[in-house]
Amino acid sequence: MASMLPKMTSTVTQKVQSVAIKAIDVRKYHKILSQINNIDNNDELATVFNNSLNILKKISHQRIVKIEKILETFVKNNEISRLFVVSEMAETNLNDFILHQKPNGLDDEDWARVWFRHICEAVDCLHNTYQVSHQNIKPENILLFTKTQMSENKIPYDIKLGDCGISMLFPNLSNVCTGRDTISVMSSPDTQFKNVMSSDIYSLAIVLVILLNGDSKKYLMTSRQLGVFAYFNDKTFADDIKDQSIKGLIEKMMSRYYDSRPNIRDVLQYEWLKLKN
Repeated sequence: MASMLPKMTSTVTQKVQSVAIKAIDVRKYHKILSQINNIDNNDELATVFNNSLNILKKISHQRIVKIEKILETFVKNNEISRLFVVSEMAETNLNDFILHQKPNGLDDEDWARVWFRHICEAVDCLHNTYQVSHQNIKPENILLFTKTQMSENKIPYDIKLGDCGISMLFPNLSNVCTGRDTISVMSSPDTQFKNVMSSDIYSLAIVLVILLNGDSKKYLMTSRQLGVFAYFNDKTFADDIKDQSIKGLIEKMMSRYYDSRPNIRDVLQYEWLKLKN
């Protein structure tokens, strides 16, 4: 009996990695694309989508959540039915971290500086390396990863920007946004008219306010989007920020005039954002 058993010459131990999976119904969004971009030709529609998908697959940066794999399911005529975007799993996101652990904002200005600079570096990569905008920067899309080794600054998490490139699959989607659509949360209304990269700058400013001052819900008087509320009420929520250099940066980034906002390279050059050795 013993001679019938297979001989084991080696043992393989495989580490199981947790991943996050985003499912995208391509056929559903193709209908939206065709309506808002006035595209009737299916071949042209597929070209727009596939070109964007190719860029999405290429995006890579240490401050951007890594996409491990993009899986595609097909129907007849080799048409993509669904996309499954598989990415590294985060410990939590900035929204939950602030809400549950730092409701009054980060108590260390250097901590806020490090995190905000890292988020800006991710946006710089999108804007200048891949020539795309994010269009959906918000605390829920800023992900926190537990550090394997504590650094000198004692910040317990690495921070990365998630959902990068997803909005490219659906150009001009902001044209059909309502107050409840998440794709434009925290973006100023000029997203649908002008410079979408400038809209990313606007959203980043609100992220900085949240890092410094805490839970965004305390600023909201209604259920409307924070960014739209700020835009139409000419508010920057920077009134209680004592550091004039930070306050000035936020006010410039949240200018109501999209062409008056600094670009991401200008933001990174601000003295306050320079990391200390």
